[in-house]
Amino acid sequence: MIKKYIVPGVLCIALGIGLGFFFFQQYNPKENTAKVSGTPEKVTFLQFGVYSSEDSMKKNTTSISNYTYIIQDQKYYVFVAMTQDEKNLQKLKEYYKGLGYDTYAKEFTISNATFLETLGQYDLMLSETTEQKTISAICSQVIAKYEELIASDSHEGNAN
Repeated sequence: MIKKYIVPGVLCIALGIGLGFFFFQQYNPKENTAKVSGTPEKVTFLQFGVYSSEDSMKKNTTSISNYTYIIQDQKYYVFVAMTQDEKNLQKLKEYYKGLGYDTYAKEFTISNATFLETLGQYDLMLSETTEQKTISAICSQVIAKYEELIASDSHEGNAN
């Protein structure tokens, strides 16, 4: 009586091991994980100004609608745009110069993979346009994404 259950039992165990091995081989953990931080990359920020206090910063940035800032050495560094592309940097400088603002490029190291990926997509769009409204909208979106993903809790930063 036990003999009639041995052969089906062994077949079920062998089938289970075979399927388990097959599914284990199909799983690739690198494809199934969300990338939150990765290799640090340089990002060029377009600096609008440096201020000694938050009040001074707020008074002097009323003419710009979207910006972010970093507090470093008790000074407020205000940024209006970000890019990883040299041609886009020149386009952004010319755009802000056309608005009457002098800006300065400052490099930072960012390791937030989600932000870097988003910035790459916006850099592609920026490289394809010369329209002022589009450039303004792209700058606003990049600043908003930076605020959401990196600077939402603290405006402390480390510049290179």
